[in-house]
This record gives sequence, C-alpha cells and structure tokens, in this order.
Amino acid sequence: MLRRLVPIALLAATLAACSEERDPVAASTSSSTSTTSQAGVETTTTTAAPTTTTTVPGLSDESRLGFDGIGPIKIFMTLAQATAAVGKPVKVDPNEVLDGCAYAKVDNGPKGLAFMVNREKESDPWIIVRADVHGPSTIATPSGIRVGATEAAVKQAYTGKAGIYTVEPHPYTAPQGHYLIYDVDGKGGRLLIFETDGTKVLSFRAGDEGAVKSIEGCA
Repeated sequence: MLRRLVPIALLAATLAACSEERDPVAASTSSSTSTTSQAGVETTTTTAAPTTTTTVPGLSDESRLGFDGIGPIKIFMTLAQATAAVGKPVKVDPNEVLDGCAYAKVDNGPKGLAFMVNREKESDPWIIVRADVHGPSTIATPSGIRVGATEAAVKQAYTGKAGIYTVEPHPYTAPQGHYLIYDVDGKGGRLLIFETDGTKVLSFRAGDEGAVKSIEGCA
C-alpha cells in the first residue's frame, strides 16, 4: 500500500527545475515552396522541414522526462495546473484510485506516459509526484536514454555526472533484472530509476524520491 507521499503544503514550493535533466522545446514544423521554369515548363517543389510528432501543445512522443517533469507538466503541479499547461485534460480513472493514490494521463497524450498522483483527502486536489514511461513510448531522458536502451548506455550517460549512479537488484526479477538509479545531487529528494531485464531498459520513472521508490506504484 502506498503511503501518502506529498503534503499539500508543498504545492507552493516545488516547481523549481533540476539543472541536470531539463526538457528541450519541441521542434516546430515549416515548409518552403520554390517554382522554377525549364524549357517553358513550370515545376513546383515543396520541401518540408523535419517534424516532431505532437499530440498536445508542448508535449509529444519526442519530449524528454527529467527530474522536474516533462514538457510543461512539472512535478508537484495539481491536475488543474497540468491541464492548463498543456491545454488538454489531465485526469485520473476514478476506477483506479487506491487510498489517496492514482495514475493520470493526458487526453490524446504521448503513448506510454502516465503520472502518479496523490492527495491526503478527497477534498484535496490531486498532485503529480512522479512520471512513468513504458514501451512503446519513444520519450527519452535529456541524456537520450529511452525504453530499449542498453544498461551500458545508461551507465555511460550517468556515470561521472555530479549526482550518484547506483545499480541494485530488481525487486522481482533479480538476479537478471536491475534497478539503475540516478540521484541528481546525492541528497535524495528527486530520483530517476530505470528498470531493466539485465540487458535493456524496460521502463523508467522520475520525480519525488518517495514516489519513485514505490515499487508497486499505487498498489
């Protein structure tokens, strides 16, 4: 059973970002059209710029998940604030609420992305405490690690940074599976955990330390 992780008093304090893992702005799309004439015959060529799949404003399949959130959605936002940030409903399934904990998704949002939310009582607003990424999502961390990346790639990306990188046995699939854990400042508070099968990343999550450490989510 997940204990209640975040007192409502934290709402006003914690929209600050961690500098190591920030989210880049999604690329915009554009095109250009040119007309040329050869031997009296006009031909028109249209060249499209590379595009990023966008599902909601500021949030796409190519967004990056960092310690402070993903795109315009930040850890410790209320669902109302998240909804306003992306211009699309961010809501929980009322059938999946368990003792003040639930998961929320963005309507028409990126595949494989969900947000753990909790509240102390029913009259309180839901607060985002972590974000989870599962396959077939193409969302990555700002260091470029996504579902399907090798353990070696994760180690290379996070070893030697200012934070602390550790490897632990997976609670259910060890000795093959692992938890690859990166603590941005070595003091807790915000964590990033990759779950692996011993070879590649199966999923990852980031956000408030207590929520990220919850092995079974809201169970």
